[in-house]
Amino acid sequence: MTVPRVAADQARAGTPVSRESVQPGDFISLYAPIGHIGIYIGDGKYVNAPTGGDVVKVAPVPWDEVTAINRPIAT
Repeated sequence: MTVPRVAADQARAGTPVSRESVQPGDFISLYAPIGHIGIYIGDGKYVNAPTGGDVVKVAPVPWDEVTAINRPIAT
Protein backbone atom coordinates (compact mmCIF):
# COMPACT_ATOMS: atom_id res chain seq x y z
CA MET A 1 0.00 0.00 0.00
CA THR A 2 1.19 3.49 -0.77
CA VAL A 3 0.42 5.74 2.19
CA PRO A 4 -0.58 9.32 1.34
CA ARG A 5 1.56 12.08 2.86
CA VAL A 6 -1.20 14.25 4.38
CA ALA A 7 -3.14 13.13 7.48
CA ALA A 8 -6.57 13.90 5.99
CA ASP A 9 -5.75 11.74 2.95
CA GLN A 10 -4.36 8.97 5.18
CA ALA A 11 -7.66 8.96 7.08
CA ARG A 12 -9.46 8.08 3.82
CA ALA A 13 -6.97 5.38 2.75
CA GLY A 14 -8.40 1.95 3.45
CA THR A 15 -11.62 0.66 4.94
CA PRO A 16 -13.35 2.42 7.86
CA VAL A 17 -13.69 0.30 11.01
CA SER A 18 -15.43 0.86 14.34
CA ARG A 19 -13.65 1.32 17.64
CA GLU A 20 -14.97 -2.09 18.67
CA SER A 21 -13.32 -3.67 15.59
CA VAL A 22 -9.94 -1.89 15.75
CA GLN A 23 -6.94 -4.18 15.22
CA PRO A 24 -3.17 -3.69 15.29
CA GLY A 25 -2.06 -1.94 12.11
CA ASP A 26 -5.20 0.20 11.78
CA PHE A 27 -4.76 3.96 11.33
CA ILE A 28 -6.06 6.12 14.19
CA SER A 29 -7.05 9.62 13.04
CA LEU A 30 -7.21 12.46 15.55
CA TYR A 31 -8.92 15.86 15.75
CA ALA A 32 -11.50 17.64 13.63
CA PRO A 33 -10.41 18.50 11.06
CA ILE A 34 -8.09 15.50 11.00
CA GLY A 35 -4.57 16.66 11.76
CA HIS A 36 -2.73 13.65 13.14
CA ILE A 37 -2.43 9.91 12.42
CA GLY A 38 -1.10 7.08 14.56
CA ILE A 39 -0.98 3.32 14.10
CA TYR A 40 -2.85 1.12 16.55
CA ILE A 41 -0.70 -1.59 18.15
CA GLY A 42 -3.25 -3.19 20.48
CA ASP A 43 -4.10 -3.04 24.17
CA GLY A 44 -5.43 0.53 23.80
CA LYS A 45 -2.06 1.89 22.59
CA TYR A 46 -0.78 3.40 19.38
CA VAL A 47 2.50 4.48 17.82
CA ASN A 48 2.83 8.11 16.74
CA ALA A 49 5.24 11.00 16.35
CA PRO A 50 3.62 13.61 18.60
CA THR A 51 5.17 16.69 16.98
CA GLY A 52 7.53 17.50 14.14
CA GLY A 53 11.11 16.67 15.09
CA ASP A 54 10.00 14.47 18.00
CA VAL A 55 10.76 10.75 18.23
CA VAL A 56 8.15 8.08 17.58
CA LYS A 57 6.43 7.03 20.81
CA VAL A 58 4.02 4.43 22.11
CA ALA A 59 1.12 6.08 23.94
CA PRO A 60 -2.42 5.33 25.07
CA VAL A 61 -4.94 6.13 22.33
CA PRO A 62 -6.67 9.42 23.24
CA TRP A 63 -10.10 7.97 22.38
CA ASP A 64 -11.90 11.28 23.03
CA GLU A 65 -9.87 12.85 20.18
CA VAL A 66 -10.32 10.00 17.65
CA THR A 67 -12.34 11.07 14.61
CA ALA A 68 -11.75 8.07 12.32
CA ILE A 69 -10.27 4.59 12.29
CA ASN A 70 -9.40 2.84 9.05
CA ARG A 71 -7.73 -0.37 8.00
CA PRO A 72 -5.12 0.00 5.25
CA ILE A 73 -5.63 -2.24 2.24
CA ALA A 74 -2.55 -4.05 0.91
CA THR A 75 -2.02 -3.51 -2.80
